[in-house]
Amino acid sequence: MSRHFITYSGKHFDIDCFSIDNIVIEDIAHALAFICRGNGHYKRFYSVAQHLLNCYWEAKARSYPTNVVNACLLHDASEAYLSDIISDIKSRIPQYSVIENELMDIIYTKFGVSLSKSDASLVKEIDEIVLWYEFVNLHSRPSWSAEPKIYSQMDFMTRPLHEIENAFLDELHIAERMLV
Repeated sequence: MSRHFITYSGKHFDIDCFSIDNIVIEDIAHALAFICRGNGHYKRFYSVAQHLLNCYWEAKARSYPTNVVNACLLHDASEAYLSDIISDIKSRIPQYSVIENELMDIIYTKFGVSLSKSDASLVKEIDEIVLWYEFVNLHSRPSWSAEPKIYSQMDFMTRPLHEIENAFLDELHIAERMLV
């Protein structure tokens, strides 16, 4: 018997054998809009989709290459299928990282994103910059380093979930057109 769950769009997502055909942008947008960052430990609801939008907008504002900009929008997309786990916990579950990386490779392939090591470093840099501002705006403790320079207007407001879902879909459709 296959181990699977049913996604928002009705796909049977096999957890033992990921398939590119089961990766659906509507599933990603919907799930990530409904998953709270930081395991729910922020002062108010702030979704993984909002985090990805902030990363995407910051990478665009920095005029990073298209593949990096698009990767910033998708770099946590596996969480739509695996959930969000705090990075310090992830580091204690080595098999989780293997599964996450396998799924991210499929997601990036599905959306035409290819990253070199230096590109991946830029995505990580943006991710950490946005995280810094999340802690300042949404957490109960101060940041851990000097304030990084930002080039975009980040949005940390609590928004209706469908609004975030639609904004994520809109930006991904724009990103897809940039790849053609």
